[in-house]
Amino acid sequence: MKITRAVRKLGLPRTLVILSLTAIMIPYISCQSAYESAKYADASFSGGSLSDGDPMDSNPPPLPTDPNELFFVESVRPLLQQQCFTCHNQPQFVTGEPGPLTIYEYASMRAKLAMGTTAVDNELILKVSNQIAHTGDNQCPMGVNAGDIVCGKLIEWWEKEFAATP
Repeated sequence: MKITRAVRKLGLPRTLVILSLTAIMIPYISCQSAYESAKYADASFSGGSLSDGDPMDSNPPPLPTDPNELFFVESVRPLLQQQCFTCHNQPQFVTGEPGPLTIYEYASMRAKLAMGTTAVDNELILKVSNQIAHTGDNQCPMGVNAGDIVCGKLIEWWEKEFAATP
């Protein structure tokens, strides 16, 4: 209401005022979206949902004590966040149908990794390399081998989790 009166007093066209306000608000909205994206990218996931708290929190959740889960948290999940975030994100930040956020959860991804017989023949590798339906296409462009950034890290994780130890 006060803005409308000010516009009338100044004799400015409404269009000019609207465009000016839009120019002021767009950077603010963009910053908010960037903050929200970063918040979800760096958030710690537990039990199928985002943990409480802000990624800038000075008290992050404790690191897992299980070495295989620690490997996932420190090596696999950051790579998935980097490579898969475009689709596996909160719906408001995805164009089209978002992928599930369970890819950032240890238990969910370990279950997919366990569905198979080898490091290169399990549900997770087959899905990521688009050998079974994956909306995100092939995320292992170098093939299912240790030289590919995504598949290589998943193979390394499978070997830590399931390879027989002497």
